[in-house]
Amino acid sequence: MFQTYEIRAAVTSGSATTTIRDGQTVLFTSSNIGRGTGLEVRIQIPHGVITAKPSPWQIAEDKLRTPEEKLRIVEDQLRISEEQRRTVEDKLRTSEEQLRTIGDKLNTSEEQRRTVENNLRTSEEERRTLEGQLNNLQSAFITLAIVAGLAVVVAFSVGLGLLWIAVHKRNRTHGTA
Repeated sequence: MFQTYEIRAAVTSGSATTTIRDGQTVLFTSSNIGRGTGLEVRIQIPHGVITAKPSPWQIAEDKLRTPEEKLRIVEDQLRISEEQRRTVEDKLRTSEEQLRTIGDKLNTSEEQRRTVENNLRTSEEERRTLEGQLNNLQSAFITLAIVAGLAVVVAFSVGLGLLWIAVHKRNRTHGTA
């Protein structure tokens, strides 16, 4: 199974919509396909996953493509890469917002911890009551720290995805695969 940003799908001939549902499902939708009208679609997965050589019919079909068709395929792939880049950037922005929210909660939790410590000094009965509150705040602080760590991992993963896309796009631009 792949990440959705690793999959590229395009309609190379005909009219249809493309939806990458998840890491293993791509949906092409078309209607009103007339007699003698074709529909050609393309799905691209990360290089090297399939080690088989193309079938003879595929080699012959690729040789028949006009330069315009080849250019349209590349343009479609670039458009899809741009859409995937925007999706990854949106996820990164969301992760950054989550990190800011978590940071605010961590600051609030720290202030609450200090308040609880000051109240512990007031009386023995209040100290016992406030110790329970402090334990709860410490648990929340640990939970928030874990969530913050997970958000950092998500942001790092998104960054790696952006880097993969940039390297893949650069390699395509320079003619390497």
